[in-house]
Amino acid sequence: MTRRAAWAGPVCLALLAAAPAAAQFADGDAAFRARDFAAASRLWRDEAERGAPEAWLGLALLADRGLGQAPDPAEAARLYRRAAEEGLAEAQFNLAVLLDAGTGVAADPEEALVWYARAALRGHPRAQFNLALLLADPAGPAPNPALAGRWFARAAETIPAAGNRAGAGLQGPLRPPRLLFAAVDGAVAELVWTAQPGPADAVFWVEAVRARPAAAATLAAQSVEENAARMFVGSDAGPVAFRVVQIDRAAEAYAASAWSVPEGVAPPEGRVRFELGPASPARGLVGLLAADLNGAGIWTEVVDRAPPGGTAVVYRHPQDRALAEQVAEALPLGVAADARLDPGAALGPGAVLVRIAG
Repeated sequence: MTRRAAWAGPVCLALLAAAPAAAQFADGDAAFRARDFAAASRLWRDEAERGAPEAWLGLALLADRGLGQAPDPAEAARLYRRAAEEGLAEAQFNLAVLLDAGTGVAADPEEALVWYARAALRGHPRAQFNLALLLADPAGPAPNPALAGRWFARAAETIPAAGNRAGAGLQGPLRPPRLLFAAVDGAVAELVWTAQPGPADAVFWVEAVRARPAAAATLAAQSVEENAARMFVGSDAGPVAFRVVQIDRAAEAYAASAWSVPEGVAPPEGRVRFELGPASPARGLVGLLAADLNGAGIWTEVVDRAPPGGTAVVYRHPQDRALAEQVAEALPLGVAADARLDPGAALGPGAVLVRIAG
């Protein structure tokens, strides 16, 4: 199935004017609109050297369509990638199209899926549509009719034909997603994953956690229905660990992807957040408990927050009962508490909350 579509970037919509002789253009866009492709190429190269990602996109369009030069799809792919890595949705979409079709580069539908998704997150309708086609393709890298239907529905806001394809997809057992891409660009994290068809009531829980076992604060977390997400994590996030979890809300069960962690960092076996007052005499004890848990591969975080009520060990998901009981058993007699299920607790999958009073 081919998904190669006509491109329409911000610099390629007006090609009707004739180029005046010896024209002086303000920038490459102006030269392109006047069909002086040689001048556009020269000006865009100057702009690209000064760090303008739009100029890389313009040069890629010239190479892709053979404007003022012989078509060079390999060079177009290289230039699209330069602009795509800077976050330009049009470049991300066009790179995905080349990877999808195997034009100028070796065909790589899975990488195409990642770039379609990154452009789709930025609101690119054709990327949303092509991503849906890729997910709907039984021979594609990750067939999932339900996810395809969700992206068709997003694309239908701009592409009416996509609305005819949206609909419910196949269902299946709860299985862990597979994280394909996770990175922080500036203060924003982007994630793309695949998943086999799951239960009808399933959603994805996406989380970014500071990758410091002794201070593993949750930087961002959200529930999404598609297979991609963008989240604000802050400009001082430091190293970040990522995970995506599929949650069956009806069965109160979840299946998690493997953690994506920085090189040299072991993924967590679980996470524990301690909450206690700033002047609590138990602070030293909590430090010792946290050190023991870190040594067992369980990441911890200590939060200055006077807990309501007494000491408690809380978990939100039934699958986390064993971790909660392990933590409860580690508490000394003076602060003993039983593990307690609390469906309303502000906790993600695989996390336990320990409130210490007094």
